[in-house]
Amino acid sequence: TFTSSSTVDNLVEALGGDAVGLLQAATLASIGPVTTRTAEKHGLHVAVTAEEHTVDGLVDALKSFVGKAR
Repeated sequence: TFTSSSTVDNLVEALGGDAVGLLQAATLASIGPVTTRTAEKHGLHVAVTAEEHTVDGLVDALKSFVGKAR
């Protein structure tokens, strides 16, 4: 889960040059569209973007996503 653009930037930096490869099998979730755009600029695919840009909104979006996947 990404709660801000800086969390995306920091994770990508920490993972080094292969962030896309390391995260391709993960389901990535974002707190909002700005954060999703930041992830996409790094080449990451965000599966879940919260409509309400709060932690509670992010949790709700993840619950909905998981419920649909079942």
